[in-house]
Amino acid sequence: MEYKDLRRVEFLIDEKNPFSGVKTISLVNQPAMDSDFIKFSKESETVKHSYVMLSGETKMKQVVAGLALIPNKEILRVDENGDPYIGYFSVSTIEMIRNKFQKELMNNMVNMDHLEDAYVNAYMIESFIIDSPERLADVNAKGIIGATLGSWFVAYKIEDKEIFDRVMAGELKGFSVEAYLDKVFSKINNNKLNKFTKMNKFFEKMKVLLSEFESENLEQAQLEDGSTVEFNAVGEPVNIIGVDSEGVPTSVSAPEGEHMLSDGRMIIVDGDGLLVSIVEAEAPAEEAPVEEEEDLMKDKEKMSTLEADMVDLNKVNAELKSEKEKLSKEVADLKIKLSKLPASKPVVNVSVADKSKDKVDFSKMSTYERIATKNGLPIQ
Repeated sequence: MEYKDLRRVEFLIDEKNPFSGVKTISLVNQPAMDSDFIKFSKESETVKHSYVMLSGETKMKQVVAGLALIPNKEILRVDENGDPYIGYFSVSTIEMIRNKFQKELMNNMVNMDHLEDAYVNAYMIESFIIDSPERLADVNAKGIIGATLGSWFVAYKIEDKEIFDRVMAGELKGFSVEAYLDKVFSKINNNKLNKFTKMNKFFEKMKVLLSEFESENLEQAQLEDGSTVEFNAVGEPVNIIGVDSEGVPTSVSAPEGEHMLSDGRMIIVDGDGLLVSIVEAEAPAEEAPVEEEEDLMKDKEKMSTLEADMVDLNKVNAELKSEKEKLSKEVADLKIKLSKLPASKPVVNVSVADKSKDKVDFSKMSTYERIATKNGLPIQ
């Protein structure tokens, strides 16, 4: 069944929120998924499914199976204001719900008709997402009506025979999940909030905002001749505001050209009376603070002192240079004088060995003469 004139809302869960997700699966007379579960018993045709029934067994297994959630299945709901809407689950959300349900060990949380005081003695024996054509074909073969890829298949063992008898009698026909969900409005199949309505509302809001912005930013200034000019942004009209002879306010388009304002700015208007540009007034030169002037004077005094020191250094350097030149001249003169002196005869040391070259015949000398001769004494 399609609900063309109702809002379409996607159901979501928060994986990190412990209160979000499916907490109970209820046995109901009118399942929201419009898919009745099948009852596995000896008398039913489903006895051929060996995964529930064992061959040769005579008593009922007291097992029911069906679809807990079907993706994109339209579910009629009413909001807190009493307005109806259509809710649905996506494939990814259904898998997320199944995983969180198993993780939180909710497998034995089963009641009737969502009544808190009507929990039954039952527990889950099978749970999977129909994620392949083969699984889909297998579920369809079991007699499940309405199964699609992405659906959540569950099977429960019901320990309470009285409850199972009510299932067999057709009083309890299918599953309905109890879930704590978030709701997100879908972008499709929503005639009340379709894209054209949203766009129109958006543009209406934009017009209001632009109007408020323009009124807040509309500027009035005085021209040099005393008249009042009104302008906004570049490309917007420039008007000269005044009053007529009867005191009625008037507004005329400003003529083309440059218009000086009393605050020193200049506005340029084109031939259509539109603002071309605003030339800001030149900022007056800022006077240096007193502290800066004092620092500047101190720096100047330091510079003067340094300049005087440089003059003194230059004088000393010139004097040293003159002394150096004078010494260089004196050295040169001394070299010339030395070059004119005669060379001295070399001193030759005559060793005893050299003296021995003049052989002396000591055999003819007396003892005194030999001693005198050897010691260089005169012989009397």
